[in-house]
Amino acid sequence: MTTIDLVSGFLGAGKTTFIKRYAAWLRSVGKRPVVVENEFGLLNIDSALLRDDGTDVAELSGGCICCGLKRDFRNLLLVLARSGVHIVVEPSGIFNPRDFFEVAADPDVAACVEIGSVLTVVDPAVIPDLDETSRTILREQMNSAGRILVSRTGGLDEQDRRAASEAVAAFLDGSAEGRIDTRSWDELTGGDFAELSLAGYRRSTDGGRYWDHATLYDAVVVKAAAEFDAAEVADAVAATFRDVGDVIRLKGYAPRRGGGFHEVNCTRRDRGIHETGGNHRAFVVAIGRAMNRARLERLFSQAGQPADQT
Repeated sequence: MTTIDLVSGFLGAGKTTFIKRYAAWLRSVGKRPVVVENEFGLLNIDSALLRDDGTDVAELSGGCICCGLKRDFRNLLLVLARSGVHIVVEPSGIFNPRDFFEVAADPDVAACVEIGSVLTVVDPAVIPDLDETSRTILREQMNSAGRILVSRTGGLDEQDRRAASEAVAAFLDGSAEGRIDTRSWDELTGGDFAELSLAGYRRSTDGGRYWDHATLYDAVVVKAAAEFDAAEVADAVAATFRDVGDVIRLKGYAPRRGGGFHEVNCTRRDRGIHETGGNHRAFVVAIGRAMNRARLERLFSQAGQPADQT
């Protein structure tokens, strides 16, 4: 049987960062991980981050594997199951785990694939910013998890980690039942990853809800046509969250003046911008609601230009 692990989490929680470490551990114990990378937008940025680390990736973009790409996901699992790999699924941040379990229970899939662990990555700092729909989606992800991994705990002292754990527990109304893990991922040993791989999963007793995510969120992809220095790309990112609309997530690659790229991996609270080399497509994708494509295009087509008011 082929094992499949699911690593869920809302937009920008840190799923890809964790999966890079988890995939490295799987390789170190002789397994061949393949990450099924699902991107709600048409441009899959996280795949490049994983491939840079030597991880094999199978992409499903332009929708969610829990709704619009559900059949494609089923068929991909059947293909991978014949390849002798360990499957790790990174769904989009607005993923509904109910449909993952339905696909796994498909008779053809269940005959060759078994669920290992379901892990949910959560950044408690963003929970207060979520609207009720986003909170419901995150809560359903967390309720299905065998372990809830709190992200961005590196450098926190014991008191701050306890506060983070308490915030997550309060969000789930006390139903976390010892599943919250606040350890820094940099501290995890091989034994720790082995333990996480055996964390299992839970089936929600309320049945969850069906979502058509295309009606809840939008993804806007634009070409990054200009070259930017560090200050200019930071200004473009700040203006995106301020002026383009209700932007939840922004990621992509913007050309760097002098060569290379700026890797943009940002949420409302976390502005992750890093210089990188490699051969990347110069695009950015914004995920959110009521976004103005013209303003986003203007910001990334000419460095130093503010968004207009069209």
